[in-house]
Amino acid sequence: MSGCVPLANTGGTGTLTINSLLLNGPAWDIPHLESLWLNTAVRGANRRVSGNPGTRALRRRYDETEHQLAMTVIGHFTPAGVQNTDAVAGMVVNLETLRAALVDPIVTGSATVTATLTVPGAASRTAAVQPDLVVSDIRASNVVGGNAKFSICTVVLRLTIPLGRFV
Repeated sequence: MSGCVPLANTGGTGTLTINSLLLNGPAWDIPHLESLWLNTAVRGANRRVSGNPGTRALRRRYDETEHQLAMTVIGHFTPAGVQNTDAVAGMVVNLETLRAALVDPIVTGSATVTATLTVPGAASRTAAVQPDLVVSDIRASNVVGGNAKFSICTVVLRLTIPLGRFV
């Protein structure tokens, strides 16, 4: 596994922590978090007033939003940055760690978990979220001796924010 380096988030689009698990680190990374900065859904509609031109403006309300974030997971390193001896086994453990921290709590416990979004140059923001993981692509190659030459997968983190946004 020579030449393999941990994933490194430069912080250019911020960091995301869900249920106390940092999602930008040596074993996994979400390189683009900008969609979480401001994109929110609102609901409501203006009302037509009979006999008058136009409409009467009515207040909007924030509505549930769903974001799909591409996430890279590798098996060469643990979340703490320690190199694994078997990258394929390491990737399986890393995926299980993500599932246990992100998905299991909303299935077996509370309906949401807390997420913290750190935006460069701004204050941290929090939201109650419902995460889900979908593995979309796995690439692993074994070499002689059972050690993996490389092990990487792409995961889609589907993040539902019931209140619509981070505040």
